[in-house]
Amino acid sequence: LTNHHLSYIKRMSTLLTPKDVSKILQLRYNKILALIKLGQLKAIRIDKSFRITEYDLHDFIEKNRYKSRC
Repeated sequence: LTNHHLSYIKRMSTLLTPKDVSKILQLRYNKILALIKLGQLKAIRIDKSFRITEYDLHDFIEKNRYKSRC
């Protein structure tokens, strides 16, 4: 496996809690749960808990990156 593949595997296997994500994005915990429930932030449901992969968090950030019209 190449370093790129190993990096991808690591990002897919690292799981963050909604609380972790709320700290990273500096948003309220309830806002993160709302984004998950709206389908805007992908998450894995484990019993009654959610987990977000680093890959999905990165994807969410890129999809919501502000693009100026200028």
